[in-house]
Amino acid sequence: MAAKTQRSKTAPVEARAQRTREAILQAGLDSILGGGIDGFTANELMRRTGLSKGALFHHFDSLDDVAIECVSKGDRVLHVEMRDDLRETLNFMVQSLHGYRRLRALASLLYFYCEKTRDDARFKKPMHYLNQGRQARLTEAFQQLLPKAKPEVIQSAVRYLHIAQMGLGGPAGDCLSTPERLKVWSQIVDSTLEILEA
Repeated sequence: MAAKTQRSKTAPVEARAQRTREAILQAGLDSILGGGIDGFTANELMRRTGLSKGALFHHFDSLDDVAIECVSKGDRVLHVEMRDDLRETLNFMVQSLHGYRRLRALASLLYFYCEKTRDDARFKKPMHYLNQGRQARLTEAFQQLLPKAKPEVIQSAVRYLHIAQMGLGGPAGDCLSTPERLKVWSQIVDSTLEILEA
């Protein structure tokens, strides 16, 4: 009976601790997406969560530990919106505000991990996970919309599109105005379709 009472007392504490961890991870992901590597600081996480520094590091040993766990939250930027045909699907990925934000978010996340990998090899795995996840979802979309396409052709198109998206959504794309960016995107779509139709 005493053991059951003890469990019932610790359950709310554990649930609250889990909610706090989730709030920290969400704040971490939002910080990365909003400010990149420079925006991911303990002060920013404290501002977003309302926690003290002591409370923040009670749940995580270091900022890097928060960053590494944020990768699981990154799944929400990997989804590919499906439309009736491939061109429409590709255009929707950027031309809708939602799709464009997701593209920018994915590029920000990958850039963050790429920069962190220079100093800490632990970031190689999450960066690889995000890269592979995005490419797997693009591959699935291409296979559904072009079931007769050869696997090696799909693989080439996916790699090309993935690299092009990261450039357009990442720091290199910041020098373009929105009309210029959409023009470049249109050229990327045309080139992707040429690869798939070759």
